[in-house]
Amino acid sequence: MIELVQNHPRGAIFPRLALVGCALALIALAGCIPAAKEEPGALPRVSEKAVAQYRTGLRYANGEGVAEDHTEALRWFERAAEEGYPPAQYMAGIAYSTGRGTAKDAARAVVWFERAAEAGHARAQYQLADAYLNGRGVPQERAWAARWLGRAAARGHEGARFELGVAYAVGLGVPADDVQAKRWLLLAEQGGRDDARPVLRKLDERMSVEAAGKAKALAERTPTISGPSVPTDEATVRFVQAGLTELGIRAGGVDGLAGPRTASAIRSYREARKLPSGDGLDEALAGAIRRDLVNG
Repeated sequence: MIELVQNHPRGAIFPRLALVGCALALIALAGCIPAAKEEPGALPRVSEKAVAQYRTGLRYANGEGVAEDHTEALRWFERAAEEGYPPAQYMAGIAYSTGRGTAKDAARAVVWFERAAEAGHARAQYQLADAYLNGRGVPQERAWAARWLGRAAARGHEGARFELGVAYAVGLGVPADDVQAKRWLLLAEQGGRDDARPVLRKLDERMSVEAAGKAKALAERTPTISGPSVPTDEATVRFVQAGLTELGIRAGGVDGLAGPRTASAIRSYREARKLPSGDGLDEALAGAIRRDLVNG
């Protein structure tokens, strides 16, 4: 999944850009459609009708009591998805991204992934990160991809934790940060990602004992969150801090904590962009920074 190159300018870890897609293409489908599971406490309550429609879709997808029919499965998934059920939205996205039961349509897949991702569905967040990282159905935006990777990682998605760790190790979509790299790779390893071990070993070769200890302490204090996405989560704060810094407004470093210097930078940015005054962090602010980064 990653290639270790000794002569990379940052040391020993470097993923070839050509394999970035490989790194994020761990589609949960993998030949078994019911890979989508409801995440306790993480998803909004919906009608029993939507849940029943979703389960009907699963039956058609797997030939359970009916003839296997992926086109019919997608029809039921989309019915439930329209009712606002995130697992169904995710499965509809998977169908369009893989061409199961329909023609491939990356843009339509992103629509469904985004709806589920906003509701807090970790696997949809991971797929949305993949779309933005590789420009599938949307323009390529690595910083925005990293934001969604961070959200999925915070919800315990092991693939997202691994990829976020690698991203921090090489500065892909985020400022390079070995402490954050080791933090997320340790969590990925604890979750069963054995491929994190060689990367961790390479990181240890270039990190001080103090920095490595800080990363371990951060990993130990990292909770697994649930619930809908919010504009004040760590991933978004980091995106805003990094974005403001790139735009020439000092935000006091990229640490994921919305402290006084970040608040001051937000006020300055809002004033310069003629946005509603204040130091609050919301989707409108993140969206404005995103547009400015894209437009250069």
